[in-house]
Amino acid sequence: DPDVAGEAERPRLTALGQRYSREDLLRAFDVFTRAEFDVRHSDHPRFQLEMALVRLMHLRKLVPLAELLDGTAGRPAAS
Repeated sequence: DPDVAGEAERPRLTALGQRYSREDLLRAFDVFTRAEFDVRHSDHPRFQLEMALVRLMHLRKLVPLAELLDGTAGRPAAS
């Protein structure tokens, strides 16, 4: 979308976008949404922001359910 990224940025953003699933991005968005509320209503907003960043760092990449059911979760892709 030209409104989001210029021609020069598209390859970099496409590569970056392929590193994360939709579910991973939604979970990160949830962390930020919760952090915004906590920061606005806290006597110590800096601590709330720092804790949100810690939560974000510890989010693990989700494994697709199909891979869990197939037993292929965590195995390197065959070449």
